[in-house]
Amino acid sequence: MGQELGMLPQSTTHYSFNCNKEVLHMDLFILTWYASIFLVCFFPSDGAIPHALVSRISAAFDIRGYVGENVELRCTFKSSSCVTDKLTIDCKYRPPSSSRTKSVFHYQSFQYPTTAGPFQDQISWAGNVYKGDASISISNPNLIDNSTFSCAVKNLPDVHHDIPLMELTITERGFGTMLSSVALLSILVFIPSAVVIVLMLVRISRKAAEMKKQRKSGYKKKSWSSRKMAEEKLEVKQALP
Repeated sequence: MGQELGMLPQSTTHYSFNCNKEVLHMDLFILTWYASIFLVCFFPSDGAIPHALVSRISAAFDIRGYVGENVELRCTFKSSSCVTDKLTIDCKYRPPSSSRTKSVFHYQSFQYPTTAGPFQDQISWAGNVYKGDASISISNPNLIDNSTFSCAVKNLPDVHHDIPLMELTITERGFGTMLSSVALLSILVFIPSAVVIVLMLVRISRKAAEMKKQRKSGYKKKSWSSRKMAEEKLEVKQALP
């Protein structure tokens, strides 16, 4: 009996050690499984960032506008995540004579154009985040507005790497541009109108010629009838005693 009581702590210790060992093996297995998933998802074999975490932003580099005419800085993006109120858009500009960039527009659930600086009261929202459009518009631009603009879009958990640049060039409309506009207006409006007028004149002249011909033909018939009646009357008078 004493021996059995003496061996009880040893068996209990051995059982506890085996349980702890099994739990440790299970923890190591779960940890290894999670680590494998993490490595596969976030660190692919090619070393690239997973597509699910990349948002692509596109914009035209060379944008040209004219003094006093609204110009749109078109910027589009593609994201693998749904658009939420955490999505942010930041547009900045850098003048040609400076190396510093300044904010000109911010978006997060609502648009916040700049209220100071050279673009004050000129920037307006022209995009739609639910359609992947992050464009802005500049109203009444001037020659001093020539700058380099950037468009950054963040839609967590997506991240972006390349921020596209847009080179805005504002010029005055020259005589050649005005002439081309006038020529285009002439082609679209005046030439078709002139063709219609010429066709109407030709139609009217033809109808007038037909009516004149009909009048001449009717006059000849009337003259012939009158002459015929006069001859018949003369013959009747000569036949009388």
